[in-house]
Amino acid sequence: MRWAFDVTAHRIAAYAVAGVLAAIGGVLMTWYNGRISPGSVGVVAMLNILIIAVLGGMRHPIGAFIGAILFVLVQNFAIDVIARERFNLVIGIVFLSIVLFSPDGLLGLWGYVRTRILAGGVQPKIRGWGVGSTRREPARMRNGGTAADR
Repeated sequence: MRWAFDVTAHRIAAYAVAGVLAAIGGVLMTWYNGRISPGSVGVVAMLNILIIAVLGGMRHPIGAFIGAILFVLVQNFAIDVIARERFNLVIGIVFLSIVLFSPDGLLGLWGYVRTRILAGGVQPKIRGWGVGSTRREPARMRNGGTAADR
């Protein structure tokens, strides 16, 4: 049985749900602050959300949570190491190192470590006689076999 999904309908539904959630968030923010102004909608919050998503991993559903945990930890503990004004420098260095060394975020880096280092770098063995096999045929099979094989 083959399933058929209307991609356009799912995309429209996803945008509708995202719009409803954004509207609820805007109403709650206005209700919490008691007012709304052009200064309350800033680029800094959007950049922080982008950094959080990229740090955790955009391909993984739990990546945003991992990125948020790392972002908050760096934000809280960077104050002890350097001045509060230098937080953007520290998070920028962390962001660039994640993007350069693991474009799939921390969860992609964890997957690489798990498969390569913790598993000992063991590659799966090729079984059978197909193309790319590492096993060699016996000499009698290469030479057409013996009289008993024919």
